[in-house]
Amino acid sequence: MNNSHSSSGPTWRSSRTRDRNKARFLIRSHVAAECEEGREEECGRLLPESELLLVQQASYGDNIDAEIISNVFKAASDGNTSHFSLKCIADHYKLILLPQSHEYLSLYKVTTLCTSRFGEEYTKAALYYIQHIRYFTLMEYASIIGEYGIVTSLIKGGINPLPVESLLRVSNYENVSATRHRREQEVSKLVLRKLVANIHLPKTLAVYMIKSIFVMKMWSFYLGNQNGNNDLPSEQRQVCPICQHEELPFITFPGICNHSCCELCHWNVAATKLHDRQEGDVFQCPVCCQPSSSSDATLHHNAGDGCGDNGEDEYCDKDPSQRCQFSLEKFLDLPENGKELRRVKRPSKKKNKIYSSWTAALEASCGQSKDVRRDKFMRYVNTGATHHCRACLRAGVDVNDTNEFNQNALYIATWRNHFEIVKLLLEWGADPTVVANGNLSLWNVAMAHGYHDILGLFQQWGIRGMGYPLLKSRIQSKIDKNSPIQEVDEYSTVTYLISQSADHPGAGSCYIDNAVPEAFLQFLEELHLDTPVADDCDIKKKKKNRVCSLRHNFCDSENAVCGTLTTCIEKALSKSSMTFPAMRFLHYDTPGSVLPPHVDLTKVDVITQKRSTHTFILYLHDCEHGGETALLKELSPDGPSAHHEVVAQVKPKRGRLLLFPHICPHEGKEVISTPKLLLRGEVMMEEKYEIDIPRL
Repeated sequence: MNNSHSSSGPTWRSSRTRDRNKARFLIRSHVAAECEEGREEECGRLLPESELLLVQQASYGDNIDAEIISNVFKAASDGNTSHFSLKCIADHYKLILLPQSHEYLSLYKVTTLCTSRFGEEYTKAALYYIQHIRYFTLMEYASIIGEYGIVTSLIKGGINPLPVESLLRVSNYENVSATRHRREQEVSKLVLRKLVANIHLPKTLAVYMIKSIFVMKMWSFYLGNQNGNNDLPSEQRQVCPICQHEELPFITFPGICNHSCCELCHWNVAATKLHDRQEGDVFQCPVCCQPSSSSDATLHHNAGDGCGDNGEDEYCDKDPSQRCQFSLEKFLDLPENGKELRRVKRPSKKKNKIYSSWTAALEASCGQSKDVRRDKFMRYVNTGATHHCRACLRAGVDVNDTNEFNQNALYIATWRNHFEIVKLLLEWGADPTVVANGNLSLWNVAMAHGYHDILGLFQQWGIRGMGYPLLKSRIQSKIDKNSPIQEVDEYSTVTYLISQSADHPGAGSCYIDNAVPEAFLQFLEELHLDTPVADDCDIKKKKKNRVCSLRHNFCDSENAVCGTLTTCIEKALSKSSMTFPAMRFLHYDTPGSVLPPHVDLTKVDVITQKRSTHTFILYLHDCEHGGETALLKELSPDGPSAHHEVVAQVKPKRGRLLLFPHICPHEGKEVISTPKLLLRGEVMMEEKYEIDIPRL
């Protein structure tokens, strides 16, 4: 019994994983089709409300399964989030997306849930709205009854909160122009991209924005029809103050301003302005940008929504040094890692918790231990996620912590040209005098790339250059001293180690002799001396109990070394390439150093999202004996100590550039003649070789 159970476990897990991955693929396909291609063919004809059922039938079949629809709405009423798995949403995507008849809604559930959560007045408005609106989307229904966990599941499933069909039930389409219909298509796709498909938007914040618009529409309908009229709001058309179109009906913003505009403008402004609302409540009036007022009579839907205190004014009266110190103190109070975090008793998560501000919504995503928060903060700075960076600063972080290249967050933001993050970090006391490995200052980085806005910001803060020359200036000074200049395209020679058509993962591996000018090699030798040894080298030596190389990490944030290497590779091989900025000098100063058989991992560029394909090794010294780089036929299953068949060997020679695919097995032979010095990094080759790898 135990053996049978253990053997069926992996099969069950793999089957479940396969279904989940298939569902993710189908959902991504649906979202891509909605965002890019639109749905003009599917909903090209302008239909009155009475013909909405025909649109539904054309969308997902001739017969609508009433039992499935009933079960879906019942699961939403019960708060059963497990019913809305990715597989369930993918299987019934059209059914869940399109509006359904209010006959499937449970008025008893609406009454009990809304009364207990929001009060009697809210319940009256909800019941009146449901009874007089003939069709409902599942997301709108879940938002009104306060089942925000269901709304979150629907967002993860790629469900658009504003399908075009949902507008048909509240609009008179007899005299609607094609321009209006195209605008509906555009706003619908915009909402899908900004509120659903945006991976940087916290789900709790997206749910808050979506439910606020749905509930605001409900209150506008209810208050506009308190006279007992069972029809839609007043049929007298009004001119929307934003789009200047005659629309029906209007939605009134629940605030002191009491402004009204059409539904499309509410969704359009919510999707386009959400990222700009850095402080306070993100739900603001689309006309005057004023936040909603809790004293307004129409704001009963805000009670019990779980919106936490965002604490926006905590640091307003602090200067940069005080902010930096307070943030650091919060960071130092965190557990060191996940192991220590598990010992800390944390409060349980509240059900249906949503947030009204960026800071409160992102607080949970900052990481609850030092190592996680440190990694996330650097990643947010790299990708330009301003709101996430601000949330980390408020939650507590070491703003002047550095990575393996001795770059702090301000240096990275300058390099990536994230102006808003640079400004934010300066306001939080980031150190502008940091010097990265190789004597690279952030002023030089901005100068090298021509970031004039950031340079102007530095001048406002009194930041100036630190006297270090640009890397390109250092290279040029070396070239001027080494006249006549060696031309790469005249003297470089290419030798292929493995044929491009070979049935081997290292197909196309080659080396280029005299790849770069002698002046550039001299510059790299000086740069190596300016780059400190990595802190973990001694630890690895003791742990592995063997002789290792000394690693000097270098990041070419000025694009001087990368540009030179890319030019040399393209001239020699006539292939388009891109050299990645993260490199390392490997210095073998002790005889007996070896590198076990292995394959390299690919790197992903943060900005372009391009993946590296090849490893490059530029030898800076000759090695008379030993130190060869051996390309292997395959990795032995018996481990690195087993015998490995060598396909080709490359002897270290000054100015020789070795290129081979990451998946090519290789090893470093024992170093006899020292020192052995090389520069190693990754390259992306645009033209990939055709490799026929046998299937296992």
